Amino acid sequence: MTRVLIRSVIETAARLEGMTVDEIMARDQSRAVARPRQRAMYVARRLRPEVSLPRLGRIFGGRDHTTVRHAIEVVERRISTDEEEAQAVNGLMALASNNERTWLLAQIVTTENHLADFRSRLAILNGERP
Repeated sequence: MTRVLIRSVIETAARLEGMTVDEIMARDQSRAVARPRQRAMYVARRLRPEVSLPRLGRIFGGRDHTTVRHAIEVVERRISTDEEEAQAVNGLMALASNNERTWLLAQIVTTENHLADFRSRLAILNGERP
């Protein structure tokens, strides 16, 4: 598998949101800009785990590594509870890597997460401990 360029992740995230790379890299903290940037940080980390958080922060406009870590944690929480967010992240990952295998794996992870949540809720409904 070829290495995905982080720049490609950023460009793809911007394009999917109808934004420019400059807009996604800006210091703007509005939800319309922050969410796509957070998704891009998450996907960049998933596709290039060997790149350190400080390095990702520098690539994403000189942000601190704690900002990158926070973005990753926020996206992980959102994709575990929000199907649309999970689809958006999976789509970005697939498009950025241009790799069908990555897309399929992302779909499997999403499905497994939903199945685990369903089983937990079913156990609660049946009066069992999840």
